[in-house]
Amino acid sequence: MSISIFKKAAAFVCGAATMLSLSAALFASAEGPMVFTADQVYAKPGETVSYSVSLSNNSGYAASGLSLIFDERLEIQNVEGRYIKPVDAGPAASGLNTTLGYNSGKHQIGWSTMGSGDDCTQDGILYTIKVKVPDDAKADDTFVMDLGEISQLVNSAKEAKTYELVDGWIKIKAPETTTSEETTTTTTTSSSSSEEPTTTTTISQEPGTGDSSDTTDTTTTVSGEGSGATDATDATSNNNGGGDVPGPKTGETGAALAIAGLLTAAGAAYAIRRKH
Repeated sequence: MSISIFKKAAAFVCGAATMLSLSAALFASAEGPMVFTADQVYAKPGETVSYSVSLSNNSGYAASGLSLIFDERLEIQNVEGRYIKPVDAGPAASGLNTTLGYNSGKHQIGWSTMGSGDDCTQDGILYTIKVKVPDDAKADDTFVMDLGEISQLVNSAKEAKTYELVDGWIKIKAPETTTSEETTTTTTTSSSSSEEPTTTTTISQEPGTGDSSDTTDTTTTVSGEGSGATDATDATSNNNGGGDVPGPKTGETGAALAIAGLLTAAGAAYAIRRKH
């Protein structure tokens, strides 16, 4: 009787353990794998870039070991012997003790963490390093950054975690081509020479025998520029014993006219005197 009860109890315990194992496996499967991703970065020849490895879907871990194999043409910065110092750890390693190892012969960087009690459950950057690209790198050159196998990934309860690895690269970006348009501006300035107004005056005198007769023809021409030129022509004043008397003449022409007038008047007086 007691043996039968013992067997039943043992069978119950085994069944419960099996159920717990299945439940844990189902829970781990529902969590999905933790994803480690290496950056994909563009750079210029000779440039030093910040390069990071990130973690997403973090279900909680404490101890880990992850390697990054880099292109041998790249130059890792801040190397001190077999380590990279200081360690630039991100939020995905919060609360953990971290180390970055360096192996120049294998072109490999080793990342390791150790827990101090609680698991880290944050997503984000795991760590960041400085990498210099060769000066003679050409456009579209690609430097592969390969995430190697993880040596361990467990939580503080020593439970192993599933994971996925996504490799990255550093690529030389082709220079941007810009098209510049030349703009030609032509400025035409029109200039015209201005001519001084020209005035031409013609005075003709016909001597008379008994009566005083003066004929004065005055022609004035004013020339300007362009369509705004103005011509004043045929301004003629004739005096034949009536109308307006022309104004006194001055200069040499006026003097000649005055002398001619005096001679005419003297001749007329002499003729009258002889008639009487």
